[in-house]
Amino acid sequence: MGQSKDKSTQFRQHATGNTPISEVREVSSAVFPRKAAALCPAWSYDMAMPGPLAVLGTMMECDMGDAPGFLIVEPTGVFANDLPVGTIFDIIPFVNLPGFILCHSPLNPEVIIETAAAMGVPMPAPCIPIVVDPWMPPSNVLVDGMPALTEGSVCECLWAGTIVLSGPSPAMNVEAV
Repeated sequence: MGQSKDKSTQFRQHATGNTPISEVREVSSAVFPRKAAALCPAWSYDMAMPGPLAVLGTMMECDMGDAPGFLIVEPTGVFANDLPVGTIFDIIPFVNLPGFILCHSPLNPEVIIETAAAMGVPMPAPCIPIVVDPWMPPSNVLVDGMPALTEGSVCECLWAGTIVLSGPSPAMNVEAV
């Protein structure tokens, strides 16, 4: 693995098919160091994304948030058990990702303001998840030309939270193969 690339760049290159999976396994603990494995222990790079499809109402958790949230998917014409199926690009705050009540991340500007107002005592602030990269790893099943979202997918919030689709999916018996 080249020393000139940072770990995030290597992970993103794998997502586009430019990095061998053996290198990505080494990167995984640096890119998703928080509770991703604890929230979804079955998740690994070896899975190639088979498993229950993530649909409207699939539970998700953020390690910097107070409470779990539920994925919101707008209907695109593809359904599993009469529920719309998500894609890896369903990352829009409050459209797809509801807040996780309160955010505890010291990188969140609102948390910084609340902490300063409390004379340095760490204080949470309302959660507004900001995600710029799609859910990982991508599925080989396509929904309207985009990879389908499956249970166990992970994305990173700009404020350093790791968001995991922990499930169970309301479409538990529908699998992406």
